[in-house]
Order: sequence, then C-alpha cells, then structure tokens
Amino acid sequence: MEREIAQSKEPVASILSSLLAGVYWSYFQANRWRLYDRTQTLNFKKTISQPGARKICIEKSQNSIYGLSKTKNYCSKQSLPPSMPLSSRAPCRHLRPTLYDVLAHRALEYFQNDERDIKKPAYAFEIDQASAFDPAADFITRKFTTKDSLSLQHKALLIYQKLVALHLKDARPDALIEVDLERIDFVNNNSVHPDKDQLYFNAINHVAHQYENLPAASEAWFLIADYYDKKAGEYKAYGDTTHQFDRLKAKEICEKVLESNRLFRRKNQLL
Repeated sequence: MEREIAQSKEPVASILSSLLAGVYWSYFQANRWRLYDRTQTLNFKKTISQPGARKICIEKSQNSIYGLSKTKNYCSKQSLPPSMPLSSRAPCRHLRPTLYDVLAHRALEYFQNDERDIKKPAYAFEIDQASAFDPAADFITRKFTTKDSLSLQHKALLIYQKLVALHLKDARPDALIEVDLERIDFVNNNSVHPDKDQLYFNAINHVAHQYENLPAASEAWFLIADYYDKKAGEYKAYGDTTHQFDRLKAKEICEKVLESNRLFRRKNQLL
C-alpha cells in the first residue's frame, strides 16, 4: 500500500492513505501493550513495530485528507461515486456529499478516540476555550493553537472547522447540522471549561432555533430534550427544586418535534 500511494495521484492516494491508517491502527490496538512498554528511541526506522507507531497512525490519517484538500474537484461539492461506501454512522448520502466528508470522518474516528492519549506531555492540549462552542459561522474563524504536535483533540478540532466551513453555505443544511452537532458533542465531551454545561446547552439551542422546524434539526431538539431530562434527575423534593418541571419540558419538545415532522412529511406528499 505504501508503494501504491507513492505512485498514485489524487484522489486515489488519499483513499489509500485512509485505508492504510486503518491498517496501522488495527495493528497498534492489537499490540499497544507491547508498544507502550518500550522506551522511545532516536533515529528509528519508521515501522509499526517501533515506538513511533502512534506517530505513523496520525501521519497517515492526516495525509488522507490534507492531500485531498488541495484537489479542488474532490473538496468541492462534487458528488461521491455511486460505489463509494459510507460510514455506518451516516447511511444517508446527502450527509456525506463529498469524498472529503467521507475521508475526514474516517480520520475523526481515530482522532476522537481518547484511549490513544495514554502518555501526554506537560503542555498537552486541552479544550479550554469557550469559543469551541461558538455558532458554526464563528467557530470556523477561531484559532486553536498548541505546542502539542501529537494532540488528537487539537487535530479533531481543526478537521471540524474545515468540515463546518465546507457546508456552511449549503442550500440544504442537513450535512452542516449533522457535523456541527457532532462537533458540539465532541467539544462537550472533552472540554475542561468550567461553564461547559451551559455553553453546551447554548450551542445546541442555537442550532435548534436557527433551523427551527426543519426535519434535519430534530436531532438538536432531541439533544435539548435529553438535556432537560438529565437535569430533571437533579430535582430534590425537599431541596433544590430548580429542575422540578424539566422532564415536562423534555416531553413537550419531543411531542412538538414529532408533530412538526408529521406536518412536514404531509406537506411534501401534497406537493
């Protein structure tokens, strides 16, 4: 595969790099207990059996999308070939309309997995900026810098910025909404900001109200309902009653979304 990549042009080289990253990562998972027991060596031959295995996984995942991003045809809204397989997490083709979408999400599956970050430097990157929760149009302009060149979270954030920017002006917002909610969920799961709970709610609430009654916004409304449902668990009859009616709010939101989707489908059928 290494030889094929060296001899191939885009988009074949990027597709092969993505597949090769998966091969390296599978080996890395199966042998991580050996690899992490070894000490780091200098001037080592870059093979999967060496302590630099993690660096190779990162390099191949990055190559699968960075090379493609320089190719206009495949980073634009060009449709995917009919035979191009999609991730099981996104079975609808309109949610992965470009080859860049598919390969970027494959890379994210690696960069979002925390189990690879066992050993971290003292200057390890942390998502501590409130701006990581900003609305899509603002998020893509934010700067996230770090000295940690191997930070998976940092690389994931940068990929999310590119994906959100790619779909920001789509006529149909489905792909944008999906990737933006994925970004918000990722940030929420990894943020160390003291106000991340409120920032998360503000972020999903913004998406839900921005696209209001569109079926694609149903996921955002569900996340709001889920947020209220979890907050309802904090209610104490003889203590803090702040969230006494939050479960009712969650129920009302779910019923509203179901009715809105029903009316939307009926309207389309009449058209």
